[in-house]
Amino acid sequence: MTEKTLYPDLERVAKQRNVSTDLLVKIFEIESDFHAKIITEDSFDKRQNLYNEFYQKLYKLPFPKTDKVGHFKHEVSAKSQLVTLFKKELSGKSIIDVGCGSGCFSIA
Repeated sequence: MTEKTLYPDLERVAKQRNVSTDLLVKIFEIESDFHAKIITEDSFDKRQNLYNEFYQKLYKLPFPKTDKVGHFKHEVSAKSQLVTLFKKELSGKSIIDVGCGSGCFSIA
């Protein structure tokens, strides 16, 4: 299979995020490997090691320098849009924002 078949939106996302297609493919490969390992591991200690290994691999990648203030404002705006979109579903609930950068919402 070609990259175009495996990752049909690769070029668009790379351009949107201002990163190389090679970097995005590498990130996907690292995340896929991590996911395959973490879902089959029951040991807390081994899972912790898998997380450490995962982040060490990501930190070594050549990410471009970014405007941190602009990025933060973009993230806050995106989260605000999500909260507004799901206002009815989130009413009366707490939101925990988990992650670094683009975290995920957990509804309690």
